[in-house]
Amino acid sequence: MLFRSQGTADAPILITTGDPEVPTGIGSSETGGWSLRLSDCDHVLVRGLLVMSAGAGGIEISGPEKGRSGTIGLVDLQLLPSDPEAFPNQGVVARGLDRITIVGVRIRGWVTNAVRVTDTRMVDARLIISDGSIDEATCRTGLLVEKSDRILVDSGSFVGLTDSAITIETDKTAEPTQLRIFRSVFFRTKTPLLLRAEGGSRLETLLKANTYLEPGRLIAVEEIEGPTNS
Repeated sequence: MLFRSQGTADAPILITTGDPEVPTGIGSSETGGWSLRLSDCDHVLVRGLLVMSAGAGGIEISGPEKGRSGTIGLVDLQLLPSDPEAFPNQGVVARGLDRITIVGVRIRGWVTNAVRVTDTRMVDARLIISDGSIDEATCRTGLLVEKSDRILVDSGSFVGLTDSAITIETDKTAEPTQLRIFRSVFFRTKTPLLLRAEGGSRLETLLKANTYLEPGRLIAVEEIEGPTNS
């Protein structure tokens, strides 16, 4: 676990393999455990690892207890279940950040979400592969983003998902949420894009040059209830 570690934009903290040709494997066999945890860190780059996931999931990233802070990068990673008959619940979970960048990350085999990002200002996901074809009765959602200001998905691949490839959940804020999805492929997925919006929220969406193969329905919209005051 990395706790309250601060890098800089020019000199980020680097967690990587010693040999670029041979990815270092990390993992946890604990029930309910995570293979890698980052808590209240800034300018950390995780690159070139093979993450074997069991229990809760592969990588958990959390910002401060209040507010959004921290820039985290996940680059050239593979996340696989450590036991082919017991998938982790989720691949990557992040919350309370200023920005998360996910580039060249492949996740294969999970139960609920390959990637879940909550309450983070900017989500930048490029060349992300969510492969649920390992067990099409299990892998539900590729990318779930809740309460983010800006979301970019570019050149993603989402395969064999029983629920949705991308789910975006928004609430009422002063500024609209911006969603951009470019050059991505959706194959054998029940719903490529699910929008879950609180009444009165605003979402600006641009979908461009995407490919949909054997979808159930291209886009679904659901209204959700916001918090109530007691």
